[in-house]
Amino acid sequence: MKTRVLSPDDLRRHLDQPGRYGKTAGAVLETCALVAAADASWTQAEIESFQQQEEIHEKVWGKLIAISKDERLKQFNASDLPKSYTALYALVVMSQPEWDAAVEEGVVSNKASSRSILDWTQKRRMGTPPDHREVIMTLLLRHELDREQMLGLQQELNIICKRYEGTIFPGRVSARTKSQLDKRELSRRCLDRLKVLLREIVRESSEEMRESFGIYTSSELAQSSKKIFSAFLQRHLAESGATVHDLGEDTLITHYPEQYLLHLAYLWHDSSSTFGRMTQERYLRRICANHESLKMPELKEVIKNFIPQIAG
Repeated sequence: MKTRVLSPDDLRRHLDQPGRYGKTAGAVLETCALVAAADASWTQAEIESFQQQEEIHEKVWGKLIAISKDERLKQFNASDLPKSYTALYALVVMSQPEWDAAVEEGVVSNKASSRSILDWTQKRRMGTPPDHREVIMTLLLRHELDREQMLGLQQELNIICKRYEGTIFPGRVSARTKSQLDKRELSRRCLDRLKVLLREIVRESSEEMRESFGIYTSSELAQSSKKIFSAFLQRHLAESGATVHDLGEDTLITHYPEQYLLHLAYLWHDSSSTFGRMTQERYLRRICANHESLKMPELKEVIKNFIPQIAG
């Protein structure tokens, strides 16, 4: 089936639907096909202008195109595929042996997330069986041990470890691995706290509003794009009957300072794009320095606990 070629305005209207790139795998694949068709027919200037206006990084644009071109995804019914573009892309970048193993082990499913797929792939590449959970621990010793003492320590640790059906692999955690683990942990903490803060907001929102955004839980709102997140809070503020002069960013930060700050922090920690993280960090530093609502003592504590990189 030949995919119709859209004008920038037509594709913009398609992307303005709830869910951004789609709430189902079928919708995401349709979006990817439309983006690929646009990429093949628009001029470079049109593509760059559209990406800038819609806040689509060129890497994300490329990922959507890669998803549309992957023939392996077409072997599945859309209802059996993951529901987000990030999860679909995590499948696209698999080698053929990894793909075959993932299909055989049931990794490819409509319940899979990008995190579960990437974790499975990483463990397979590191030689860790995908059905084993890796727990990284660091043992600190007061004194240097000689070779005989170290062997004795490892034997004792192995005895304890076997009681829990585990295996010990001695070695050091690299700085890069530790940085990735720290980043993942901060992302999880931000998300957990944000879901709690957003629970009442989503619950108080009208059914019509939740349906229009395709947002039904605090978890979905917490993990939404900055554009969707801001629009949802703007509508909630309007529905609550608050008297405000405008519904811009300053107003949102004034009424929802911790929620807004944590969402930006979550997007920053969760980003896999170096360019995106640098841009987000500059933005975070600027609003924290310039916005009075974010200078309150309790908000400084939030910054210290969840985004320590910009604290102080």
